[in-house]
Amino acid sequence: MVDEAARLKELEFYEILDSGEEEGFNELVSLASAICGTPISLVSLIDEHRQWFKARIGLEITETPKELAFCKHAIEGEGLFVVQNALQDDRFKNNPLVTGDPNIRFYAGMPITSPNGYNLGTLCVIDRIPRELTDQQRFALQVLANQVMRQIENRKYLKKIEEQNLELNRINKQKDKLFGIVAHDLRSPLIGITSLVEAYVSGDLTEQEIEPYFKKLFHNLEHSLEMMDNLLNWTRTQLKTDRLKPERIVFSELLSGIIRNLEKALDRKCIQLKVDCQNSTAIFADKSSVEMIFRNLIHNAIKFSNRNSSIEINCQTSDSGKFLVVEVIDFGIGMDKALVDELFTETGPKSSYGTEGEKGTGLGFILIREYLHKNHGKIEVFSEPGKGTRFVVQLPIVD
Repeated sequence: MVDEAARLKELEFYEILDSGEEEGFNELVSLASAICGTPISLVSLIDEHRQWFKARIGLEITETPKELAFCKHAIEGEGLFVVQNALQDDRFKNNPLVTGDPNIRFYAGMPITSPNGYNLGTLCVIDRIPRELTDQQRFALQVLANQVMRQIENRKYLKKIEEQNLELNRINKQKDKLFGIVAHDLRSPLIGITSLVEAYVSGDLTEQEIEPYFKKLFHNLEHSLEMMDNLLNWTRTQLKTDRLKPERIVFSELLSGIIRNLEKALDRKCIQLKVDCQNSTAIFADKSSVEMIFRNLIHNAIKFSNRNSSIEINCQTSDSGKFLVVEVIDFGIGMDKALVDELFTETGPKSSYGTEGEKGTGLGFILIREYLHKNHGKIEVFSEPGKGTRFVVQLPIVD
């Protein structure tokens, strides 16, 4: 008994349905038709509702309903399926493909069998007159059907290589950004800190003279620590060592812990935080990922907010009831459309400064996107220069 669900899943795995013409498949149907002396030859793949022709010769149509397909009968068995005269076969004599165009009389279909033993379709030859095949022609169809399967496998393999190359190119672009950050954004503040400390230790600056630099020193250290944390997170994601452990998380409780760790940053700029997220909605996600996402979003909101302004965090359930929707809203300097679009590029936005000279790298948003993707979430950004920014994050709710 054929497991049809498993067979369809196997067919879907090869990602070949509705693909364009390919020379390798066209050559095989031409060869089958030439060997068997038939005007029609097809590579026919059978999905849930139809037979679709990956390659064809002698036929204009690209598919037919499954219930009309001779190939449907061929994939239900093993070996070559032959109908010598369809008009004399009770299964097919009233078939529209027999009584009308293309007026099938003779059919021979060899199953295209995957390495897992599932018949995905057939390599078939068709004639408008009754006939028989020689033993050599039968053997040739078997060999050619095997070659069709190898073409399908090679196609899948090449597609996988292409996807890996695209991923490698993406990682290389991010690596270049990472090197730029290490070379400039991390090195520069550390050099500045080192120079000031050396000047103080050597006696070139007194305590009174160095005191005005403390605020800048603090920003440099804070920026360096934030960047190191993001760099470590980014490295783990690229080296595949960051294995996520999804669990049930009451988001309001997690958010409270994040806010406590950012209270000093809020106080330094006298920013009022308004939180409307008191429900006990639980999400299903990796806890450290979610902490990183919202720590970065709230920290950025603080960075790009003006002194004595406010930030809002709102939570609600999506209309479908499947996601927790969290808004992080600031009323700071905002972004134009070009900068918002840059957030979603492979390398993320360029580094920028906050309202009081706080340095940013753009690496945080790259991590936010990656972690949301891995946790089956998504993010939208709405912003206007001079009016602020609204980040909208969705994360799946526990069923």
